Amino acid sequence: MTSIAPSARRVKVAILAPEHALGWTIMGPADMLNSAGGLWSSLQGGTGEASRFNVRIVGRTQQPVSCYHGTRLIPEISLDDTHYVPDVVLVPGLFEESVRFGRSGWSTPWRPFVQWIRERHDRGALVGAISTGVALLAETGLLDRHQATTHWALMPAMAAHYSRVQFVSGQALVAAAAGSRLITTAAGTAWQALVLLLIARFVGSEQAVELARLFSSEPTTETATVRQRGFIPPRDHGDASMLRAQRALSASLGQPDALGRAMDEVQLSRRTFERRFRAATGYSPLAYLQELRMQRARHLLGATTCGIDEIAVMVGYNDVPFFRNLFTRMSGITPSRYRGSFGMGELLEKAKTIL
Repeated sequence: MTSIAPSARRVKVAILAPEHALGWTIMGPADMLNSAGGLWSSLQGGTGEASRFNVRIVGRTQQPVSCYHGTRLIPEISLDDTHYVPDVVLVPGLFEESVRFGRSGWSTPWRPFVQWIRERHDRGALVGAISTGVALLAETGLLDRHQATTHWALMPAMAAHYSRVQFVSGQALVAAAAGSRLITTAAGTAWQALVLLLIARFVGSEQAVELARLFSSEPTTETATVRQRGFIPPRDHGDASMLRAQRALSASLGQPDALGRAMDEVQLSRRTFERRFRAATGYSPLAYLQELRMQRARHLLGATTCGIDEIAVMVGYNDVPFFRNLFTRMSGITPSRYRGSFGMGELLEKAKTIL
């Protein structure tokens, strides 16, 4: 699998807000997309880049919308704003009698969204529908003769009502067809996989892996904690020289002489450098560098299909057996098993086919 080329500009994402939408399928994707490109960088001591996505909530009007169970949202864009042309449209999960496939004749406030979705897709937007929101996308006719999925409990009824749609089960994400710019999700929490796919497609696979780790549930076992743990470099120690050394290590972690470069940056003897570095960070320079390198290796294993020997060299280890042993000791799992457990190859491959 080749890497996915990220977008060079901010991607416009419209998240629809019909009445009775499930609020977490609106605000969850909004928060996660707004974190892309910034949250991980901030935790690593960077400046925290601006999000690569420009997310807007779109309603029939800009008046408050009542979600399922009464949560109220205020849309930023209305359907009659003809100048707003998003790159991506997300349809949230819905819960109301009309989801039961026409029993109220779709004579609900949702009807105006149907034409709007179709028009934006015709103008080039990718459309993703979450769980029961697939009903709204199916109303557009865009899914006719294509594959789709939806919530397991409603799939039989939805398949009967939308007989021209080929509903499939057992998959969290289903692309309608190659190049269709249509994708549907199963259960309501599958929006996370959809958002990660969008991040992989428009920002880059490493950003998707970063957000997946940050937004994942806390592992429940000691082994899982070891396998997935991240490294957050301590940077609030107040030693400006050691902060420069940390930045030098981050910039040259793929070089075998990374420690020498860091010492050159601060112009200190090895003994003084090691003492001050440990006092500032709580790590010896070597242990700190190993943490950086293993974190980078975990990202590469999850986000690329580079060979393990190649990854070893990329993170500064020409001695591949040493790298494998060190990775296993520090991550609690071999590089191969880590990739098998936490790699996102299937998701990233799908990201290349949906546009």
